Amino acid sequence: EILNTKMREIRDSGRIVGLDRIAVMAALNMAHELLEQKNNKDDYQHAISKRIRALQDKIELALNQGNQLEL
Repeated sequence: EILNTKMREIRDSGRIVGLDRIAVMAALNMAHELLEQKNNKDDYQHAISKRIRALQDKIELALNQGNQLEL
């Protein structure tokens, strides 16, 4: 269904003629969209990992300071 929708959009634009060319263009567009989503996901995961590491560092620092006060 998604492929058919993409193919109709390309056909209706009138730029590309021929079912095989329309199918290839739709497939290329879909592959591009998937790669963009993957890159966005990777960027998000990297940002979250970086934030978690920063929070871990803060927690360790606070715990070490707390241990020093007990001594």
